[in-house]
Amino acid sequence: MLTENGRVVEITDQGAWVETVRMSSCQSCAARSGCGQHLLAKMRSAEQQGSVNRILVASDQSLQPGQEVQLGLDELQFLRAASLVYLLPLLTMLLPVVLARNWLSEPWLIALAGLGLLLGFIIVRLLRHRVSAQPECNPRVLQAVEH
Repeated sequence: MLTENGRVVEITDQGAWVETVRMSSCQSCAARSGCGQHLLAKMRSAEQQGSVNRILVASDQSLQPGQEVQLGLDELQFLRAASLVYLLPLLTMLLPVVLARNWLSEPWLIALAGLGLLLGFIIVRLLRHRVSAQPECNPRVLQAVEH
């Protein structure tokens, strides 16, 4: 289970809006003491270092705005989503080119690759709504975090 801590910012009929802050990977890097990126990251504020993500999560717990919560997402669902987003466009770009390489000249293969990539992006966009409607594909509140 992939986990992330966040803060509830709003409660709606659909669920709770939770903000998480993704910090720079410098905090876990072994080479940070001699790295220029780490020095630049130290000069920025915490809000500037991370990007704020705001997501709608379903919860069976009673949550209050300002409450810290731990979110969870199944690893298999994460891998499926990553495969859909990254591999499907690559496959739709490369497969037609490989199949047609003996019959088409290079400019046509390049155009075919571009069309295949565009088709892959369109398919991902269409499938996104179907996948996001499945509850097991969305993060959920695991527990409230006590300080």
